[in-house]
Amino acid sequence: GLFKDLSVNGPATSIELAARTGIVVRYALEWLSQMACAEYLLYDPTDQRFSLPATHAAILAQEGGPGFLGGLYQNFQSIEDGVFSKLLRAFRDGGGISYSEYNADFWDGLDRYTMGGLKHTLIQQYLPAMPDVQAALELGAKVADVGCGRGGILLLLAEAFQRSRFVGYDAFAPNITRAKANAQAAGITDRVNYVHHNATMGLPEKYDVIFCFDTLHHATNVPGFMRTIYEALNPGGILVCSEAACADTLEENIGPGGATLYASSILVCVPQVLSEGNEAYGAAGITFSKMHQLAVNAGFKDPHLVPLENSANNIYEVRR
Repeated sequence: GLFKDLSVNGPATSIELAARTGIVVRYALEWLSQMACAEYLLYDPTDQRFSLPATHAAILAQEGGPGFLGGLYQNFQSIEDGVFSKLLRAFRDGGGISYSEYNADFWDGLDRYTMGGLKHTLIQQYLPAMPDVQAALELGAKVADVGCGRGGILLLLAEAFQRSRFVGYDAFAPNITRAKANAQAAGITDRVNYVHHNATMGLPEKYDVIFCFDTLHHATNVPGFMRTIYEALNPGGILVCSEAACADTLEENIGPGGATLYASSILVCVPQVLSEGNEAYGAAGITFSKMHQLAVNAGFKDPHLVPLENSANNIYEVRR
């Protein structure tokens, strides 16, 4: 909460920040000094106060904002606390780390990070760029979210499109438990349901629209998973798929964005898949050309890359 305090209450000396947040002054000084040296904070030597620039506040302090990264930090920190030794073992001996081995803090951080952005982009930016999908939702469509996590995407959709009916599938049972509780709290269980089910085994019903956000590269059999989605869509149905906006070659991905993707892959995406299978695509594995190949091979028409500005993800509109 230190960044949040500086954002809300303004610049502070180490003594002032310690008093405002209930921490020890000596630790406050060392932390402020380190953050100033890293250029996260500004330091004014005339009054020895530290301040958080507004551009940095959007990333470090504005919980739920489109640029907030606190959930991602929580995500990575939980991995260090919970599974790092298991990752070292996997590096040496092979194998992977199953979802059940990541602690609750990991899942909390993941939900904070992903939904913080989607609350500001899914309804407001993504769907208007896909008129046919939006029209189907407005008229009343049968919709699935495959790899729904804690159900946040369907909560947003159900609130905005009350004529449609929604089902979320996830292979990790605790996610479904939380998703059902979230739907109950939102009062939308009349049109939203969540099911514990591994979609690689097929889906039990047909749908007009299927959402698949940051899930495809987690599949143990990605081509088979794409075929499952194809078979679960009604004729003319649409898959809306989100994967990282990355290039085809490593050299094109070099930089902070690529480093973050590969860090996620090392810590979660690859070990999760290798705990169950032999071929892991990784967070940077579903490029546009790879998506095109997967879609066509599964029976889909050519995928359409939705035109978006300044998006960290590629959104694909793929028609059956």
